[in-house]
This record gives sequence, C-alpha cells and structure tokens, in this order.
Amino acid sequence: MDTMTTTEESHSHTHTHIHRYSQVHLELQVLGGEAQEHDYSRANKNHYDDLEAEKMDERADANMMGTLVGEVMLGAYPFSDEETVVMDFACGTGIISRQLASSTRRIVGVDISEAMVRRYNLRADWQGLKPEEMHAECTDLEESSDGLNGELFDVIVCASSYHHFNSIEPVTRTLVSFLKPGGALMVTDMAQNAANTEIIADPHAHIVAHRNGFSPAEMEAVFTAAGLVDVVVIDQAIQNVKVHGQNVDIFLAKGVKPSSSGGLESLGSLAI
Repeated sequence: MDTMTTTEESHSHTHTHIHRYSQVHLELQVLGGEAQEHDYSRANKNHYDDLEAEKMDERADANMMGTLVGEVMLGAYPFSDEETVVMDFACGTGIISRQLASSTRRIVGVDISEAMVRRYNLRADWQGLKPEEMHAECTDLEESSDGLNGELFDVIVCASSYHHFNSIEPVTRTLVSFLKPGGALMVTDMAQNAANTEIIADPHAHIVAHRNGFSPAEMEAVFTAAGLVDVVVIDQAIQNVKVHGQNVDIFLAKGVKPSSSGGLESLGSLAI
C-alpha cells in the first residue's frame, strides 16, 4: 500500500491516497524482441509483503484517507450492525474494514498478501473483535472461487486498488459473483483527470497498471457489463488528493446485483 503526499481541502480534511492490491493481472512487455509477461500480482504481493504491512497502520495520512473513504461508503449504503455482511476486497491491513466494522454484522477481508492479512487479523484481535465479527483470508478469488466456502455478501467494497489491475473487467465479474442478489459493489479509486495525463509514474510503475485513473463512463460500462444495475459513479466523492504533485479526485462507483425476483431491493441513496 503506497501512500501518496496529501493536501488539505477547504473543509480542512487532509487527504491521502492508498495503494492496495489483490487479484492476478498481467501486462505484456517486449524484452529482447520477445513478449514477456509482467506479473502485477506477484509484484504487488512482494511489494506489500516486504515494505508496507508493518508500517501502514502507523501512517496518519493512510488512516485519514481510510476515514474519508469509510464516511463516503457509509453514506452510500444502509449498513446494519445486525444484518450486513461485508467483504473488503484487497483489504490490506484493514484500514477500511475498521471504519465499517461497527456498522456491520460481519466483515471479511480478502488479500493476496500474507503479511497484510496477518496484520489485519492482529489488529482485529487487538480491538477485541472475534473472528466471526472481523477476519481476513489470504486467497485469490479468481484462482479459487471456493476460497470463502461459498459465502455471499450484502456489500463488497474495494478501496484504491482497481488501478493495480491490468484488466478490471474480470475482477469486477468475480466480485459480482460473490454478491447476494440485491447486494451492492462499491469501488473507490483515482478519477481520471480532464487531460487524461499520467498520474502515477516511477518508481511505482511496476505495481500500477492504470496510471491515468478511471473515467465515470469507463466505470459505468464495466459495472453494467458485469451485470450490475442502478449504477452510479460520483467522480468527486473526495476532492483534491495530491498524488505525485498533481491534484486528483477520488471517485465512488456503486452498482447493485439484481435480486432473484427480478426486482431490486432498496439500498439507499448516494447522499455524498
């Protein structure tokens, strides 16, 4: 989880940007005249296992961003501490999970980094949370569809991780397959800037597949193609994040899996 330099908005909140990763994605590179695969999955796993797990929880900027993203997500869905079961995909050390936990019946973190998952579960234990309330699993959902024993979720959240995936379409389809009928997928990440210029460059290029962020049209199309309805993308859910010297916004995309009856359950409004 790389954390970017932050700036303050007029409402005095300090913003930051959290890099986190899960899932397999590959990029082809040409080396010596032959096509070689750059394994973003392994690169991210190694990066976060080696560099980030022990120090991420101590970073004030990362925790502030977690607070802001948590507030946005809590305003976008009617969470219930008696009913709502949540998956935090690419959960890292649990910064987002800890913001949502008190508003859920159960939250399950998923990440491919063993170090991140260990830290997640350690922090949950420190807070006095039982595994049946908050627990993380180290698994790759695309590789092992039964990695969570067939459990389905009311809500799946994924914060600041989509830019690590070479192809976000299969990741989105996989997440939708873990939603209950009527459940909601919520994703936050960097909004594409007007000039569509590169936001993230070296030294992070080896772990970032989408350095320009994402447009609302792109996210809406991906969510719709994955079978979600009532898709809403708020392009400036969090504003003026300083990323490598450039101000960017953080979007929130939300979509609903149609209910088994063909209708839609009421999931609240995006009052952000």
